[in-house]
Amino acid sequence: MLIKTFIRDTIINNNLKNFLYLGLSQGINLIMPILITPYLIKIVGVEKFGVIALMQTISTFFFIFTDYGFNITAVRELSLCNSDPQKIETIVNKVLVSKFFLTLLSLPFFILVSYLFLKTNNSPALIFGSFFLVIGRAFFPTWLFQGLEKNQYLGYCNLLSKLFFLIFLFWFVRTETDFVWSNFLLGLSNVVFGVGISIFYLRKLKVKILNQKLSFSVFLKNLSGGKNIFFSNFAANTYANSNILILSLFSTSYYVGLYGIAEKVVSLSKAPLEIFLQAVYPYTCKLVKAKGYAGLNSYLTRVKPILIIGISLLCLFLAIFSKQVSFFFLHKDDPYLVKLVRITQIIPIIVSLNVSYYLTLLSYNFVTTYSRILIYSSIFSIVVSFILVSKYQIAGTLISVVLTEIIVLLSLKRSVVKFKIKNKFNEVNL
Repeated sequence: MLIKTFIRDTIINNNLKNFLYLGLSQGINLIMPILITPYLIKIVGVEKFGVIALMQTISTFFFIFTDYGFNITAVRELSLCNSDPQKIETIVNKVLVSKFFLTLLSLPFFILVSYLFLKTNNSPALIFGSFFLVIGRAFFPTWLFQGLEKNQYLGYCNLLSKLFFLIFLFWFVRTETDFVWSNFLLGLSNVVFGVGISIFYLRKLKVKILNQKLSFSVFLKNLSGGKNIFFSNFAANTYANSNILILSLFSTSYYVGLYGIAEKVVSLSKAPLEIFLQAVYPYTCKLVKAKGYAGLNSYLTRVKPILIIGISLLCLFLAIFSKQVSFFFLHKDDPYLVKLVRITQIIPIIVSLNVSYYLTLLSYNFVTTYSRILIYSSIFSIVVSFILVSKYQIAGTLISVVLTEIIVLLSLKRSVVKFKIKNKFNEVNL
């Protein structure tokens, strides 16, 4: 009955197509790293893979900086522009000008942070190559095609870029010392196909690109509306990814590599949630505008149970077959990795419980409240991680992650209940 209701709602609300295209896109993003990780570990070893994972984590922080909340604000603006080419052109150019300056500003800080965390593996080739991850993510058009609900183009971007990456990875990475090429090739593939397909689609719409003057004053003006989302995203990324950075300070690259593998398995479990959120967020913004809180709550009440049940079953499946997961990545039964995979599968289940609260706050544009929750949670995460990881290493990391996710869940729920009691959802806040 729940499945029938879920399918009916997604079809009626025209979300099924977006869900499937985003599923293809996110599926490629998830499956490709999982497929290439055993190859990388075989060629460069777990320790060097740990270095690759560490640089990817560092680049994620700078991607949040270069994105500056456009994954929410630009998606929202594009979803409400009614396909008006002039409005699309204004939004697109605002985002591109902002991303250009943010990427430029992030380079010196990226180099500094990389040297601080890399210890003995601080080669310039690795650092500058990994910065292409920041460039590639900054100019990858997820926000554009998600906002315009043209997610088939996002699927094309991901498919072509990952095929390009796969071919050149096997070509260039053949010995242990070639590990410095991995992140560079991934970033370069995102730049080439992300930018190329964006230009192709925008020309179809007759949208002129970069017609704004590249001035710093225009850049600062463009940033004025997204600071709350930026701090929210940065805080969310901090509590999600700071653990691997803190772990690298107190442990070896080998254990960082094992934790990196476990994180990839967690990403696989969380993928359906991320796909769902990206697919329905533009729709829930429109739903709030058309039908208010009653319409939004009715929709989320119907789809939430199937998401929780589905994620729980997926996590249970991966926990049961954790030994096979270890064989897939390491070609052996590593008891430490098996335990890591089993324990970390509780994280996606906790996250699945907060989906409705997350969508409610963002669809109503209560970004300040959302930002405050994530900032406080990230501070808690960092403090607890330093205390626990310094003493218990990976076990401390796991405890910190679980506690932080529980705090985020309870805080989001409390905020939604409080706003409902105060009738805040009956006020216009769009």
